[in-house]
Amino acid sequence: MKDLELANAVREKVRTIVQTFEVHGLPLELDRAEREALRNRVAALERQLDVERRSHEPLDMRVTELAAELERDRLLRLNTLAQVGKLSAQLDHAKATQEQLFAASRQCILSLRVLREQLKGMPFAAQSLTPLVHDVKGVVDLIQELRSVSSIRSAAEDDLVTR
Repeated sequence: MKDLELANAVREKVRTIVQTFEVHGLPLELDRAEREALRNRVAALERQLDVERRSHEPLDMRVTELAAELERDRLLRLNTLAQVGKLSAQLDHAKATQEQLFAASRQCILSLRVLREQLKGMPFAAQSLTPLVHDVKGVVDLIQELRSVSSIRSAAEDDLVTR
């Protein structure tokens, strides 16, 4: 070494290490049999480590597969939630349209009643209203059926949402 201070510092550290070995009764040099035993022990530990690594490979692969499956499930859930949101908006729109139909049919019935009152006493006019009343009754029946189906569907959806 060219730097005398560095050499002295290293020498001092080596002395400290040697003294620590001596205090604990450890030899500074191993004889040939001890070196061979140490090499054999290191080789055995390396073999054991290789066996452990190979035994963990299938587990690592399974963990990777499970992580991929979980990610697919997460994406599927997100997609399903998006579809539920879209269908929920469509259902809300359908309910609003249904209410408009119901209100329009109610108004139509009221208008027919007023027209019937105005045409009272005219036999020809009353007969001409009969098919119209029949058609409006059919529309009202369909709207009531739609309303009952919608309430059943809402109850089923509420049950699904609470699960």
